[in-house]
Amino acid sequence: MAEKREYEFVDSNNPTKRPRQSGGTGRRQGQGNYDAVSERANSLKKSSGACWRCRYLKKPCDDEETCRECQRNSGFWGLHPNLGCKRGQLTILAEFLFPDYPSPQHSGLAGPYGYLPALDLLSSIRTDIQLLSAKGILQSGLYSYLLNLIEEDANIADNQSFFSPAFQYLSASLQLCDALTGNQHDDPSLNPPRLIETMRSSIIEVLQQLDKFICKKTNSTEILTIMFTLCVITVGTEIRLECFTQARHDPETLREYCESVQTKWHDTMIALFSACKDFKVSGDIEESVFEITNWKLEYVELLADQAAHYQKPHTGSKIGAEGRLLWKLTTLHAKLFTACAEGNKELVRSLLNKAPRIQTESKAGWSGLHWASNNGCVSLLSLLVEKGENITLQDRNGWSPLFVAARNQQYNVVSRLLELGADIDAETKTGSTALHQAVERGHISTIRYLLDRRADINKTNGREDTTFHLAVAGGNLEVVKFLAEKVADINTTNGREETALHLAVAGRNPEVVKLLVEKGADLELFNAFGETALHLAAHYGLLALIEILVNRGADLDARDGENATPLFKATAEGHQNAVAMLLANGSNIKAMNRNQETPMFVAARRGHEGLVQSLLQNGDDARRTAKHGATALHEAAENGHNATIRLLLENHADINAQTDYGWTALYKSMAAGHEGTKLLLLEQGASVMGQNMAMEEVLYETVRNGNLGAVQLLVENGANVGATTSVGWQALHIAVQSGHEAIAKLLLNHGASIAAANNNGWHALHFAIENGHEAIVKLLLDHGASIAAADDNGWQALHFAAYNGHEAIAKLLLDHGASIAAADDNGWQALHFAAQNGHEAIAKLLLDYGANVAAVTKIGRQAFNIAKDHGYEDIIKLLFDHSANIAAAAESSIG
Repeated sequence: MAEKREYEFVDSNNPTKRPRQSGGTGRRQGQGNYDAVSERANSLKKSSGACWRCRYLKKPCDDEETCRECQRNSGFWGLHPNLGCKRGQLTILAEFLFPDYPSPQHSGLAGPYGYLPALDLLSSIRTDIQLLSAKGILQSGLYSYLLNLIEEDANIADNQSFFSPAFQYLSASLQLCDALTGNQHDDPSLNPPRLIETMRSSIIEVLQQLDKFICKKTNSTEILTIMFTLCVITVGTEIRLECFTQARHDPETLREYCESVQTKWHDTMIALFSACKDFKVSGDIEESVFEITNWKLEYVELLADQAAHYQKPHTGSKIGAEGRLLWKLTTLHAKLFTACAEGNKELVRSLLNKAPRIQTESKAGWSGLHWASNNGCVSLLSLLVEKGENITLQDRNGWSPLFVAARNQQYNVVSRLLELGADIDAETKTGSTALHQAVERGHISTIRYLLDRRADINKTNGREDTTFHLAVAGGNLEVVKFLAEKVADINTTNGREETALHLAVAGRNPEVVKLLVEKGADLELFNAFGETALHLAAHYGLLALIEILVNRGADLDARDGENATPLFKATAEGHQNAVAMLLANGSNIKAMNRNQETPMFVAARRGHEGLVQSLLQNGDDARRTAKHGATALHEAAENGHNATIRLLLENHADINAQTDYGWTALYKSMAAGHEGTKLLLLEQGASVMGQNMAMEEVLYETVRNGNLGAVQLLVENGANVGATTSVGWQALHIAVQSGHEAIAKLLLNHGASIAAANNNGWHALHFAIENGHEAIVKLLLDHGASIAAADDNGWQALHFAAYNGHEAIAKLLLDHGASIAAADDNGWQALHFAAQNGHEAIAKLLLDYGANVAAVTKIGRQAFNIAKDHGYEDIIKLLFDHSANIAAAAESSIG
């Protein structure tokens, strides 16, 4: 038996922090349908402050004698019997779950057949698993691993009586699987009902045993014993679910037993595990055990990752016992990873000696060397290499053990790995080396050592960052100073054409910027966007950096890719102090960008009222025009910045100024849907009248946006409601397509043509039907829209309705006289379209209105053929039944 120890795991990055040990992260679903189980467990788990009758039934039990906690409604009582139920809670749970079954405690029976010693049962269970595996009933590998580890660590020999009921349950589960998969047994005790009875008895006994522990002060060894017991029961449940999932036999047999076994035992397991949540001696046991319930092979990866985050275990604490248990219930290679992460040299040696072919590479590609390197376990490195570990092995991200050690500032590990032959310049998949990683992490001692061992300082990563770029981006002044003396050129650019100075400014680090400037960094080099370091400083509003750069002679009017100066950058982001500093140092306030805008335009567009005022006070003009005649007032109006509009008007901006396309500030506000801005401009004297083309464009936009007030203002002031776009659309088409009934009615009342068609021959009625706007269809019909009007393909209104499945609209059209036999240019009638798209209700409606089921298209296709092509069986049946009814009626009339 393995010696029992108590562990405390300490965070390697923060030794004073004690992590919460639970299985709550990374939950994976096991085989079988566990979704409902998880949901039930979560709901039960959230209930608190009541006895298990209350929590299981989700309502008070109203039994003050049994559960005073229901009346008190405060806290858990698993460790305090005097605060809650007078009898053990798990005993009550057993009686509640199995009210008709005599308690073994009361009857004097351990079970229907008595219990064998636990080790004898375990031996028998292994045989049963092998037999079921040979028959293909279940996969034995995972369960064999679990049983091996339970036997190794659970101290079964010292707790024979405690483990026997759990193993009896597991044995009955295996026998039930065998019985339900069609195997016949002469032994009458192996029929399913008797097996279920055995399982029920076993669970009652387990509950009563756990009760004894809960009602007394329990030590950590007993805690682990309880948890291993629950794991045994979990294995039994998992095996049975796997059998039910994979079995290929008479489903009637399954249905007969699934309801009584699978569903009932799911709830039993939930109740059992959740009851142990009250057992708060060693963390959240229920979470840990529930994780084991959902245990699968890929879960090993998560457990190994968890192991890697902790240093060597320290004895003397109960914290983390259940986490340790989770790690033990994994495959051997995860156990090896745990030992490597803990620096447990003897266990590593033992595992490698016992299983020389043990798999030493995880799913993510990490080996024992990775784990040992990650946690600074230098004493293990030689042993692992001697046992065949590949020192250059890279994981799926290209990380080698050396890279991992450099990443975690494991100086001694880096040194030892290089002595053992590690490649000092090995690259990850992103092109990073151990030196890059040490620099990014700011590990100066590791950096010095790697450079002393001739690591390539000029090697770039996948983004073409050099070691020096990474140091500057990291902002560690000591590392930057050290490397600045080592690199040949501090102005080297990376893949984004950034220099170290660009990176320092972006990192907002004045000390590093000052150092680079003193070392001769070029202030006027551009990045990929044409920005200098001063552009970036202005963009971020970094006054200290702006001051350093300006004092060193940075060009205040350098132009980026948009021909914008640093003043534009500061203005766009609303950095008032940065703007003031740039202006005070002579930045050109009238400099123009690519669109012939000054910074004032940018401020007006962004709504920076204070900056607009500052720029005006420093000499800019509110009446200035940019490319295509736009003014700052246009920008403010389009974006709804009313305070800026007032400021510009106070500074003599022209309220009716038009762009080269005739757009005024009022039009901009209306098209953008800013009702308050529209009203403000009207109050200030803006004219609604303008160029016809501009008014028409504004009309289209306001109609599309559903702005009834703006549309009304335009049409009442002469906007042409019949104007067409280049593709023949009119305002009415836009309104009905968008579903704006009130606007459509307004346009019709102001003379919009209901018969106007676009370049594809679509009328307003077609647009309304296509988009399913029944109310608008009624409106258009009331205004005289033609039901028979066809588009360029010969589609009429009923065709649109049938094609799109709008039953109510189709009925409305038929009631208004739509021709049910009308065909398009290809001979398709409405019934053909309904059959094509599977609209059974439409097809039935059309047949009820007299549609000809035998009508053919120009290529001889009937509705039946079309429905058959698309697999619409309901429509096929509908058409057949209708044909049969017609034939029957015809025969009856002849007779």
